Amino acid sequence: MRKLFSLILACVLIATCFMVAVSANNAQYVTYEQFGAVGDGETCDFDAIIAAHAYANANNLPVRANQTATYYIGHGGRTAEIQTNTYWGEAQFIIDNSIVEQGDHHANVFRVTSQLAPIELTHIETLAIGQEQIDVSLSRPAIVFVEDTTTRRFFRRGMNQDTGRPQRDLFLIDESGNIDPTTPIIWDFDTITSIWAHPIDDETLTITGGRFTTIENEVFWNSYFARGLQVSRSNVVVDGILHELTNETDARNSPNSGFMIVYSAANVLVQNSTFSGRKQGIHGSYDIQFTHTINLTFYNVDQANSIFDRTRGGITGSNNNKNLVFDNVTLSRIDSHTAAHNLTIRNSYIGSQGGLPIIGTGTFLLENTTVTANELISLRNDFGSTWDGDFIIRNVTFRPTGTYAVVINLRNDGMHDFGYETFLPRSIFIDGLTIDDAHLNWRRHFPHFYTGPQLFAANHIYGNDALRVTLLIDWFRTRNAPHPMTLSEQIVIRNLEVTSGRRLRLSRNIFRYRQWLFPNMRITRLDDSCPCS
Repeated sequence: MRKLFSLILACVLIATCFMVAVSANNAQYVTYEQFGAVGDGETCDFDAIIAAHAYANANNLPVRANQTATYYIGHGGRTAEIQTNTYWGEAQFIIDNSIVEQGDHHANVFRVTSQLAPIELTHIETLAIGQEQIDVSLSRPAIVFVEDTTTRRFFRRGMNQDTGRPQRDLFLIDESGNIDPTTPIIWDFDTITSIWAHPIDDETLTITGGRFTTIENEVFWNSYFARGLQVSRSNVVVDGILHELTNETDARNSPNSGFMIVYSAANVLVQNSTFSGRKQGIHGSYDIQFTHTINLTFYNVDQANSIFDRTRGGITGSNNNKNLVFDNVTLSRIDSHTAAHNLTIRNSYIGSQGGLPIIGTGTFLLENTTVTANELISLRNDFGSTWDGDFIIRNVTFRPTGTYAVVINLRNDGMHDFGYETFLPRSIFIDGLTIDDAHLNWRRHFPHFYTGPQLFAANHIYGNDALRVTLLIDWFRTRNAPHPMTLSEQIVIRNLEVTSGRRLRLSRNIFRYRQWLFPNMRITRLDDSCPCS
Protein backbone atom coordinates (compact mmCIF):
# COMPACT_ATOMS: atom_id res chain seq x y z
CA MET A 1 0.00 0.00 0.00
CA ARG A 2 2.82 2.34 0.92
CA LYS A 3 4.58 1.56 -2.38
CA LEU A 4 1.38 2.25 -4.31
CA PHE A 5 0.95 5.57 -2.50
CA SER A 6 4.57 6.51 -3.22
CA LEU A 7 4.13 5.65 -6.89
CA ILE A 8 0.94 7.73 -7.13
CA LEU A 9 2.66 10.67 -5.37
CA ALA A 10 5.63 10.44 -7.72
CA CYS A 11 3.33 10.48 -10.75
CA VAL A 12 1.47 13.49 -9.38
CA LEU A 13 4.74 15.33 -8.75
CA ILE A 14 6.03 14.54 -12.22
CA ALA A 15 2.78 15.69 -13.82
CA THR A 16 2.77 18.84 -11.71
CA CYS A 17 6.37 19.63 -12.62
CA PHE A 18 5.59 19.02 -16.28
CA MET A 19 2.60 21.37 -16.16
CA VAL A 20 4.61 24.04 -14.37
CA ALA A 21 7.43 23.69 -16.90
CA VAL A 22 5.03 24.01 -19.81
CA SER A 23 3.36 27.03 -18.23
CA ALA A 24 6.70 28.67 -17.48
CA ASN A 25 7.94 27.99 -20.97
CA ASN A 26 4.85 29.62 -22.47
CA ALA A 27 5.14 32.77 -20.36
CA GLN A 28 8.85 32.98 -19.66
CA TYR A 29 11.03 35.86 -20.80
CA VAL A 30 14.28 37.47 -19.73
CA THR A 31 14.52 40.87 -18.07
CA TYR A 32 17.50 43.14 -17.60
CA GLU A 33 16.73 43.34 -13.87
CA GLN A 34 17.36 39.61 -13.51
CA PHE A 35 20.99 40.34 -14.35
CA GLY A 36 21.44 43.37 -12.15
CA ALA A 37 20.02 46.32 -14.09
CA VAL A 38 18.86 49.20 -11.88
CA GLY A 39 17.06 51.35 -14.46
CA ASP A 40 17.38 54.63 -12.53
CA GLY A 41 18.95 56.60 -15.42
CA GLU A 42 22.25 57.03 -13.53
CA THR A 43 23.68 53.58 -12.77
CA CYS A 44 25.32 51.99 -15.81
CA ASP A 45 23.19 49.01 -16.86
CA PHE A 46 25.23 47.95 -19.88
CA ASP A 47 26.76 44.84 -18.26
CA ALA A 48 23.31 43.62 -17.23
CA ILE A 49 21.89 44.27 -20.69
CA ILE A 50 24.70 42.35 -22.38
CA ALA A 51 24.32 39.42 -19.95
CA ALA A 52 20.54 39.31 -20.33
CA HIS A 53 20.69 39.03 -24.11
CA ALA A 54 23.49 36.44 -23.94
CA TYR A 55 21.32 34.28 -21.67
CA ALA A 56 18.25 34.82 -23.85
CA ASN A 57 20.19 33.83 -26.97
CA ALA A 58 21.51 30.66 -25.37
CA ASN A 59 18.04 29.61 -24.20
CA ASN A 60 15.96 30.95 -27.10
CA LEU A 61 13.94 33.25 -24.87
CA PRO A 62 12.52 36.71 -25.60
CA VAL A 63 13.73 39.79 -23.72
CA ARG A 64 11.39 42.28 -22.09
CA ALA A 65 12.38 45.66 -20.65
CA ASN A 66 10.82 47.23 -17.55
CA GLN A 67 8.35 49.77 -18.93
CA THR A 68 9.05 52.29 -16.15
CA ALA A 69 12.85 51.97 -16.25
CA THR A 70 15.46 54.34 -17.67
CA TYR A 71 18.52 52.28 -18.60
CA TYR A 72 21.80 54.17 -18.66
CA ILE A 73 24.51 52.98 -21.08
CA GLY A 74 27.85 54.67 -20.47
CA HIS A 75 31.10 52.91 -21.32
CA GLY A 76 31.61 51.62 -24.86
CA GLY A 77 33.71 49.10 -26.72
CA ARG A 78 31.24 46.23 -26.34
CA THR A 79 27.96 45.13 -27.89
CA ALA A 80 24.79 43.38 -26.74
CA GLU A 81 23.97 40.67 -29.29
CA ILE A 82 20.24 40.27 -30.00
CA GLN A 83 19.13 36.91 -31.42
CA THR A 84 15.60 36.65 -29.96
CA ASN A 85 12.47 38.81 -29.97
CA THR A 86 12.91 41.89 -27.84
CA TYR A 87 10.19 44.12 -26.39
CA TRP A 88 11.41 47.52 -25.20
CA GLY A 89 8.03 49.26 -25.33
CA GLU A 90 8.02 52.52 -23.38
CA ALA A 91 11.32 51.83 -21.61
CA GLN A 92 13.86 54.67 -21.78
CA PHE A 93 17.51 54.22 -22.78
CA ILE A 94 20.23 56.85 -22.36
CA ILE A 95 23.33 56.30 -24.52
CA ASP A 96 26.06 58.58 -23.16
CA ASN A 97 28.62 59.29 -25.88
CA SER A 98 30.15 62.11 -23.87
CA ILE A 99 32.13 59.74 -21.64
CA VAL A 100 33.14 57.13 -24.21
CA GLU A 101 36.88 56.82 -24.80
CA GLN A 102 38.26 57.17 -28.29
CA GLY A 103 38.57 53.73 -29.82
CA ASP A 104 35.48 52.45 -28.00
CA HIS A 105 33.09 54.60 -30.05
CA HIS A 106 32.83 52.22 -33.02
CA ALA A 107 31.00 49.41 -31.23
CA ASN A 108 27.22 49.47 -31.58
CA VAL A 109 25.28 49.18 -28.33
CA PHE A 110 22.98 46.53 -29.85
CA ARG A 111 23.55 44.27 -32.84
CA VAL A 112 20.92 41.91 -34.23
CA THR A 113 22.62 38.76 -35.53
CA SER A 114 21.76 35.26 -36.69
CA GLN A 115 22.81 31.99 -35.13
CA LEU A 116 23.18 30.53 -38.62
CA ALA A 117 26.82 30.46 -39.69
CA PRO A 118 27.82 31.91 -43.10
CA ILE A 119 29.11 29.49 -45.73
CA GLU A 120 32.18 30.25 -47.85
CA LEU A 121 31.65 29.30 -51.51
CA THR A 122 35.29 28.75 -52.46
CA HIS A 123 34.46 26.66 -55.54
CA ILE A 124 32.82 29.60 -57.33
CA GLU A 125 35.56 31.42 -59.24
CA THR A 126 33.66 33.71 -61.64
CA LEU A 127 30.26 35.39 -62.03
CA ALA A 128 28.66 37.16 -64.98
CA ILE A 129 26.14 39.97 -65.36
CA GLY A 130 22.67 38.49 -65.65
CA GLN A 131 23.74 35.00 -64.55
CA GLU A 132 20.66 33.08 -63.39
CA GLN A 133 22.15 30.40 -61.13
CA ILE A 134 25.24 29.50 -59.12
CA ASP A 135 26.44 25.99 -58.35
CA VAL A 136 25.37 25.48 -54.73
CA SER A 137 23.00 23.27 -52.76
CA LEU A 138 21.86 24.72 -49.43
CA SER A 139 19.36 23.83 -46.73
CA ARG A 140 17.63 27.22 -46.98
CA PRO A 141 17.65 30.46 -49.04
CA ALA A 142 20.61 32.78 -48.54
CA ILE A 143 21.97 36.21 -49.31
CA VAL A 144 25.29 36.04 -51.17
CA PHE A 145 28.05 38.65 -50.81
CA VAL A 146 30.84 38.69 -53.38
CA GLU A 147 33.95 40.85 -53.67
CA ASP A 148 36.83 41.33 -56.11
CA THR A 149 39.58 43.40 -54.51
CA THR A 150 41.59 43.42 -57.76
CA THR A 151 38.94 45.54 -59.48
CA ARG A 152 37.93 48.95 -58.16
CA ARG A 153 34.79 51.01 -58.78
CA PHE A 154 33.31 54.30 -57.62
CA PHE A 155 36.32 56.59 -58.01
CA ARG A 156 34.86 59.59 -56.26
CA ARG A 157 35.29 63.04 -57.78
CA GLY A 158 35.42 66.41 -56.12
CA MET A 159 36.18 67.51 -52.57
CA ASN A 160 36.23 63.93 -51.22
CA GLN A 161 38.02 62.39 -54.21
CA ASP A 162 39.45 58.94 -53.49
CA THR A 163 40.90 55.82 -55.13
CA GLY A 164 37.63 53.92 -55.34
CA ARG A 165 36.33 50.77 -53.68
CA PRO A 166 36.65 47.05 -54.39
CA GLN A 167 34.01 45.69 -56.74
CA ARG A 168 31.18 44.22 -54.66
CA ASP A 169 27.75 42.75 -55.29
CA LEU A 170 25.01 40.92 -53.40
CA PHE A 171 22.05 38.82 -54.45
CA LEU A 172 19.48 36.34 -53.14
CA ILE A 173 19.48 32.62 -53.98
CA ASP A 174 17.15 29.76 -53.16
CA GLU A 175 18.27 26.34 -51.88
CA SER A 176 19.28 25.25 -55.40
CA GLY A 177 21.30 28.35 -56.18
CA ASN A 178 18.73 30.06 -58.41
CA ILE A 179 19.27 33.83 -58.33
CA ASP A 180 16.24 35.96 -57.47
CA PRO A 181 15.57 37.95 -60.69
CA THR A 182 14.83 41.09 -58.62
CA THR A 183 18.42 40.99 -57.31
CA PRO A 184 20.48 40.47 -60.48
CA ILE A 185 24.26 40.34 -60.63
CA ILE A 186 25.25 43.79 -61.92
CA TRP A 187 29.02 43.32 -62.43
CA ASP A 188 31.15 40.73 -64.22
CA PHE A 189 33.47 38.97 -61.77
CA ASP A 190 36.40 37.49 -63.69
CA THR A 191 38.16 37.23 -60.33
CA ILE A 192 36.54 36.55 -56.95
CA THR A 193 38.55 37.18 -53.82
CA SER A 194 35.68 36.55 -51.39
CA ILE A 195 32.21 35.01 -51.69
CA TRP A 196 29.98 33.98 -48.78
CA ALA A 197 26.39 32.78 -48.49
CA HIS A 198 24.57 33.97 -45.35
CA PRO A 199 21.61 31.66 -44.68
CA ILE A 200 18.28 33.42 -44.06
CA ASP A 201 16.41 32.56 -40.86
CA ASP A 202 12.94 31.08 -41.35
CA GLU A 203 11.33 33.02 -38.50
CA THR A 204 11.05 36.79 -38.29
CA LEU A 205 12.80 38.43 -35.35
CA THR A 206 10.90 41.42 -33.96
CA ILE A 207 12.16 44.37 -31.92
CA THR A 208 9.38 46.54 -30.53
CA GLY A 209 9.51 50.01 -28.98
CA GLY A 210 12.35 51.69 -27.13
CA ARG A 211 12.77 55.39 -26.34
CA PHE A 212 16.44 56.24 -26.92
CA THR A 213 18.30 59.47 -26.13
CA THR A 214 21.91 59.93 -27.20
CA ILE A 215 24.08 62.40 -25.25
CA GLU A 216 26.52 63.60 -27.90
CA ASN A 217 30.22 64.04 -27.18
CA GLU A 218 31.52 67.63 -27.06
CA VAL A 219 35.05 67.01 -28.36
CA PHE A 220 35.54 66.64 -32.10
CA TRP A 221 37.19 63.39 -33.23
CA ASN A 222 37.87 62.91 -36.92
CA SER A 223 36.34 59.45 -36.66
CA TYR A 224 32.78 58.18 -36.92
CA PHE A 225 30.72 57.13 -33.91
CA ALA A 226 28.48 54.07 -34.27
CA ARG A 227 26.66 53.68 -30.96
CA GLY A 228 23.16 52.51 -31.64
CA LEU A 229 21.23 49.56 -33.10
CA GLN A 230 22.73 47.56 -35.96
CA VAL A 231 20.67 44.93 -37.79
CA SER A 232 22.85 42.30 -39.48
CA ARG A 233 20.31 39.48 -39.68
CA SER A 234 17.74 38.80 -42.39
CA ASN A 235 13.98 38.69 -41.69
CA VAL A 236 13.78 41.37 -39.02
CA VAL A 237 11.07 43.88 -38.07
CA VAL A 238 11.94 46.99 -36.04
CA ASP A 239 8.69 48.57 -34.90
CA GLY A 240 8.08 51.75 -32.91
CA ILE A 241 11.59 52.91 -32.03
CA LEU A 242 12.31 56.56 -31.11
CA HIS A 243 15.73 58.22 -31.16
CA GLU A 244 16.46 61.77 -29.97
CA LEU A 245 19.65 63.77 -29.36
CA THR A 246 20.94 66.06 -26.62
CA ASN A 247 24.18 67.98 -26.03
CA GLU A 248 24.69 68.84 -29.69
CA THR A 249 26.98 71.75 -30.56
CA ASP A 250 27.16 73.46 -33.93
CA ALA A 251 29.69 71.68 -36.17
CA ARG A 252 31.78 70.47 -33.21
CA ASN A 253 30.43 67.00 -32.55
CA SER A 254 32.19 63.98 -34.02
CA PRO A 255 30.54 62.55 -37.14
CA ASN A 256 28.14 59.64 -36.71
CA SER A 257 27.58 56.62 -38.93
CA GLY A 258 24.03 56.30 -37.66
CA PHE A 259 21.94 55.24 -34.71
CA MET A 260 19.92 52.83 -36.90
CA ILE A 261 22.26 50.82 -39.12
CA VAL A 262 21.14 47.99 -41.39
CA TYR A 263 24.17 46.12 -42.70
CA SER A 264 24.49 42.94 -44.78
CA ALA A 265 20.89 41.79 -44.40
CA ALA A 266 17.76 41.00 -46.42
CA ASN A 267 14.03 41.38 -45.77
CA VAL A 268 14.17 44.06 -43.08
CA LEU A 269 11.22 46.32 -42.19
CA VAL A 270 11.62 49.47 -40.09
CA GLN A 271 8.20 50.95 -39.30
CA ASN A 272 6.32 53.40 -37.07
CA SER A 273 9.61 54.93 -35.92
CA THR A 274 11.19 58.35 -35.40
CA PHE A 275 14.84 59.34 -35.87
CA SER A 276 16.80 62.60 -35.63
CA GLY A 277 18.88 64.59 -38.10
CA ARG A 278 22.31 65.51 -36.72
CA LYS A 279 24.22 68.77 -36.78
CA GLN A 280 26.30 69.12 -39.93
CA GLY A 281 30.08 69.25 -39.36
CA ILE A 282 32.98 68.89 -41.75
CA HIS A 283 31.85 65.31 -42.45
CA GLY A 284 28.41 63.94 -43.21
CA SER A 285 26.65 62.68 -40.10
CA TYR A 286 23.66 60.36 -40.25
CA ASP A 287 21.03 58.81 -38.02
CA ILE A 288 19.96 56.09 -40.47
CA GLN A 289 22.45 54.14 -42.55
CA PHE A 290 21.93 51.06 -44.70
CA THR A 291 24.69 49.22 -46.57
CA HIS A 292 24.70 45.89 -48.46
CA THR A 293 20.98 45.26 -47.99
CA ILE A 294 18.24 43.64 -50.06
CA ASN A 295 14.49 44.21 -49.67
CA LEU A 296 14.76 46.94 -47.04
CA THR A 297 11.56 48.90 -46.33
CA PHE A 298 10.98 52.01 -44.23
CA TYR A 299 7.27 52.48 -43.53
CA ASN A 300 5.70 55.31 -41.54
CA VAL A 301 9.05 56.72 -40.44
CA ASP A 302 9.57 60.39 -39.59
CA GLN A 303 12.05 62.82 -38.10
CA ALA A 304 12.06 64.25 -34.57
CA ASN A 305 13.55 67.57 -35.70
CA SER A 306 12.76 69.74 -38.70
CA ILE A 307 13.31 68.32 -42.17
CA PHE A 308 14.03 71.90 -43.29
CA ASP A 309 16.80 72.67 -40.78
CA ARG A 310 19.84 73.62 -42.88
CA THR A 311 22.21 73.28 -39.91
CA ARG A 312 21.65 69.52 -39.95
CA GLY A 313 22.95 66.99 -42.41
CA GLY A 314 20.76 64.67 -44.40
CA ILE A 315 19.38 62.01 -42.10
CA THR A 316 20.21 58.97 -44.29
CA GLY A 317 23.32 57.57 -45.91
CA SER A 318 23.60 54.38 -47.94
CA ASN A 319 25.80 52.19 -50.13
CA ASN A 320 25.21 49.19 -52.37
CA ASN A 321 21.56 48.22 -51.78
CA LYS A 322 18.90 46.48 -53.83
CA ASN A 323 15.12 46.90 -53.69
CA LEU A 324 14.78 49.84 -51.31
CA VAL A 325 11.29 51.10 -50.45
CA PHE A 326 10.36 54.27 -48.55
CA ASP A 327 6.62 54.45 -47.97
CA ASN A 328 4.86 57.16 -45.95
CA VAL A 329 8.08 58.72 -44.64
CA THR A 330 8.92 62.31 -43.68
CA LEU A 331 12.68 62.78 -43.84
CA SER A 332 15.17 65.50 -44.73
CA ARG A 333 16.93 63.34 -47.31
CA ILE A 334 16.98 59.93 -48.98
CA ASP A 335 20.44 59.17 -50.28
CA SER A 336 22.26 56.58 -52.36
CA HIS A 337 26.03 57.08 -52.36
CA THR A 338 27.05 54.02 -54.35
CA ALA A 339 24.45 52.46 -56.55
CA ALA A 340 21.02 51.49 -55.37
CA HIS A 341 19.31 48.95 -57.59
CA ASN A 342 15.55 49.59 -57.69
CA LEU A 343 14.48 52.44 -55.43
CA THR A 344 10.87 53.32 -54.61
CA ILE A 345 9.68 56.43 -52.74
CA ARG A 346 5.94 56.89 -52.37
CA ASN A 347 3.36 58.70 -50.21
CA SER A 348 6.13 60.74 -48.60
CA TYR A 349 7.49 64.21 -47.81
CA ILE A 350 11.18 64.87 -48.42
CA GLY A 351 12.83 67.96 -46.93
CA SER A 352 15.43 70.48 -47.95
CA GLN A 353 18.67 68.98 -46.65
CA GLY A 354 19.79 67.36 -49.88
CA GLY A 355 16.44 66.04 -51.07
CA LEU A 356 17.07 62.98 -53.25
CA PRO A 357 20.80 62.62 -54.09
CA ILE A 358 21.02 59.22 -55.79
CA ILE A 359 22.82 57.08 -58.34
CA GLY A 360 22.05 53.54 -59.33
CA THR A 361 20.48 51.03 -61.69
CA GLY A 362 17.08 49.50 -62.35
CA THR A 363 13.86 51.41 -61.74
CA PHE A 364 13.53 54.57 -59.69
CA LEU A 365 9.87 55.23 -58.82
CA LEU A 366 8.85 58.53 -57.19
CA GLU A 367 5.11 58.58 -56.56
CA ASN A 368 2.54 60.60 -54.58
CA THR A 369 5.34 62.54 -52.89
CA THR A 370 6.28 66.16 -52.16
CA VAL A 371 9.92 67.21 -52.37
CA THR A 372 11.04 70.59 -51.02
CA ALA A 373 14.68 70.98 -52.02
CA ASN A 374 17.04 72.69 -54.46
CA GLU A 375 16.30 70.02 -57.06
CA LEU A 376 13.64 67.36 -57.36
CA ILE A 377 16.26 64.65 -58.02
CA SER A 378 20.00 65.15 -57.74
CA LEU A 379 22.07 62.57 -59.59
CA ARG A 380 25.21 62.66 -57.44
CA ASN A 381 27.97 64.33 -59.44
CA ASP A 382 30.71 62.92 -57.17
CA PHE A 383 29.84 59.45 -58.52
CA GLY A 384 29.11 60.38 -62.13
CA SER A 385 25.44 61.47 -62.05
CA THR A 386 24.51 58.04 -63.37
CA TRP A 387 21.33 55.97 -63.40
CA ASP A 388 21.42 52.92 -65.66
CA GLY A 389 17.70 52.28 -65.87
CA ASP A 390 14.37 54.08 -65.87
CA PHE A 391 12.82 57.01 -63.99
CA ILE A 392 9.09 57.05 -63.25
CA ILE A 393 7.72 60.24 -61.67
CA ARG A 394 4.01 60.09 -60.94
CA ASN A 395 1.78 62.55 -59.02
CA VAL A 396 4.66 64.50 -57.48
CA THR A 397 4.91 68.07 -56.17
CA PHE A 398 8.29 69.80 -56.40
CA ARG A 399 8.81 72.97 -54.33
CA PRO A 400 12.21 74.44 -55.27
CA THR A 401 14.06 76.24 -52.48
CA GLY A 402 17.04 77.70 -54.34
CA THR A 403 17.45 80.24 -57.12
CA TYR A 404 16.31 77.88 -59.86
CA ALA A 405 13.92 74.96 -60.43
CA VAL A 406 15.61 71.84 -61.83
CA VAL A 407 13.82 68.51 -62.07
CA ILE A 408 16.99 66.40 -62.57
CA ASN A 409 20.28 67.87 -61.43
CA LEU A 410 23.52 66.39 -62.74
CA ARG A 411 27.10 67.24 -63.56
CA ASN A 412 29.30 64.93 -65.56
CA ASP A 413 31.51 66.45 -68.23
CA GLY A 414 32.98 63.08 -69.23
CA MET A 415 36.49 63.97 -68.07
CA HIS A 416 36.62 61.67 -65.02
CA ASP A 417 36.84 57.87 -64.89
CA PHE A 418 34.46 56.67 -62.15
CA GLY A 419 35.28 53.00 -62.74
CA TYR A 420 32.15 52.34 -64.79
CA GLU A 421 30.12 53.70 -67.67
CA THR A 422 27.75 56.51 -66.76
CA PHE A 423 24.18 56.94 -67.94
CA LEU A 424 21.37 59.39 -67.98
CA PRO A 425 18.17 57.43 -67.24
CA ARG A 426 17.39 55.38 -70.32
CA SER A 427 13.78 56.51 -70.15
CA ILE A 428 12.09 59.23 -68.13
CA PHE A 429 8.33 58.95 -67.72
CA ILE A 430 6.57 61.85 -65.99
CA ASP A 431 2.83 61.68 -65.41
CA GLY A 432 1.53 64.28 -62.98
CA LEU A 433 4.21 66.76 -61.85
CA THR A 434 3.51 70.10 -60.18
CA ILE A 435 6.48 72.50 -60.10
CA ASP A 436 5.52 75.02 -57.43
CA ASP A 437 7.85 77.84 -58.53
CA ALA A 438 5.59 80.90 -58.29
CA HIS A 439 7.74 82.29 -55.44
CA LEU A 440 10.95 82.26 -57.56
CA ASN A 441 10.79 85.81 -58.96
CA TRP A 442 13.58 87.95 -60.37
CA ARG A 443 13.50 90.48 -57.53
CA ARG A 444 14.25 87.82 -54.94
CA HIS A 445 16.99 86.15 -56.94
CA PHE A 446 18.63 89.04 -58.78
CA PRO A 447 21.02 88.71 -60.57
CA HIS A 448 20.20 85.01 -61.14
CA PHE A 449 17.30 85.94 -63.39
CA TYR A 450 14.76 83.14 -62.99
CA THR A 451 13.47 82.27 -66.43
CA GLY A 452 11.53 79.11 -65.63
CA PRO A 453 12.02 75.46 -64.68
CA GLN A 454 14.39 73.07 -66.43
CA LEU A 455 14.19 69.33 -66.89
CA PHE A 456 18.00 69.00 -66.71
CA ALA A 457 20.53 71.18 -64.92
CA ALA A 458 23.11 73.03 -66.99
CA ASN A 459 25.70 70.25 -66.38
CA HIS A 460 28.84 72.34 -66.11
CA ILE A 461 31.41 73.31 -63.51
CA TYR A 462 30.73 77.03 -63.20
CA GLY A 463 28.54 78.68 -60.62
CA ASN A 464 26.15 80.82 -62.67
CA ASP A 465 24.71 79.12 -65.71
CA ALA A 466 23.23 82.41 -66.86
CA LEU A 467 26.70 83.34 -68.15
CA ARG A 468 26.50 81.83 -71.61
CA VAL A 469 30.18 82.30 -72.37
CA THR A 470 31.15 79.92 -69.55
CA LEU A 471 28.74 77.34 -70.91
CA LEU A 472 30.31 77.66 -74.36
CA ILE A 473 33.83 77.28 -72.92
CA ASP A 474 32.76 74.23 -70.93
CA TRP A 475 31.11 72.61 -73.94
CA PHE A 476 34.17 73.25 -76.16
CA ARG A 477 36.56 71.91 -73.51
CA THR A 478 34.67 68.62 -73.06
CA ARG A 479 33.24 67.97 -76.54
CA ASN A 480 35.65 65.02 -77.04
CA ALA A 481 35.63 63.83 -73.41
CA PRO A 482 37.14 60.33 -72.85
CA HIS A 483 34.28 59.09 -70.63
CA PRO A 484 31.03 60.41 -72.14
CA MET A 485 27.64 59.59 -70.65
CA THR A 486 25.18 57.35 -72.44
CA LEU A 487 22.15 59.51 -73.15
CA SER A 488 18.48 59.02 -72.45
CA GLU A 489 16.52 57.29 -75.18
CA GLN A 490 13.07 58.66 -74.44
CA ILE A 491 11.36 61.30 -72.32
CA VAL A 492 7.59 61.24 -71.90
CA ILE A 493 5.87 64.11 -70.08
CA ARG A 494 2.18 64.64 -69.41
CA ASN A 495 -0.02 66.35 -66.83
CA LEU A 496 2.59 68.96 -65.97
CA GLU A 497 1.70 72.11 -63.98
CA VAL A 498 4.07 75.04 -63.45
CA THR A 499 2.58 77.47 -60.92
CA SER A 500 4.61 80.45 -62.20
CA GLY A 501 3.03 79.99 -65.62
CA ARG A 502 6.44 79.61 -67.28
CA ARG A 503 7.34 76.80 -69.65
CA LEU A 504 9.47 73.79 -68.76
CA ARG A 505 12.65 73.86 -70.83
CA LEU A 506 15.06 71.03 -71.52
CA SER A 507 17.93 73.04 -69.98
CA ARG A 508 19.41 76.53 -69.77
CA ASN A 509 22.57 75.11 -71.30
CA ILE A 510 21.85 75.84 -74.96
CA PHE A 511 25.21 74.45 -76.07
CA ARG A 512 25.56 71.05 -74.48
CA TYR A 513 21.96 69.92 -74.68
CA ARG A 514 21.04 71.16 -78.09
CA GLN A 515 24.22 69.79 -79.65
CA TRP A 516 24.54 66.71 -77.49
CA LEU A 517 21.07 65.51 -76.58
CA PHE A 518 18.54 66.45 -79.20
CA PRO A 519 19.91 64.30 -82.05
CA ASN A 520 19.78 61.22 -79.81
CA MET A 521 16.63 61.67 -77.77
CA ARG A 522 12.91 61.48 -78.44
CA ILE A 523 10.79 63.81 -76.32
CA THR A 524 7.07 63.09 -76.34
CA ARG A 525 4.19 65.32 -75.27
CA LEU A 526 1.22 63.06 -74.71
CA ASP A 527 -1.36 65.82 -74.38
CA ASP A 528 -1.73 69.59 -74.49
CA SER A 529 -1.53 69.88 -70.69
CA CYS A 530 2.28 69.80 -70.88
CA PRO A 531 3.69 73.35 -71.27
CA CYS A 532 7.09 72.16 -72.49
CA SER A 533 9.68 73.50 -74.87
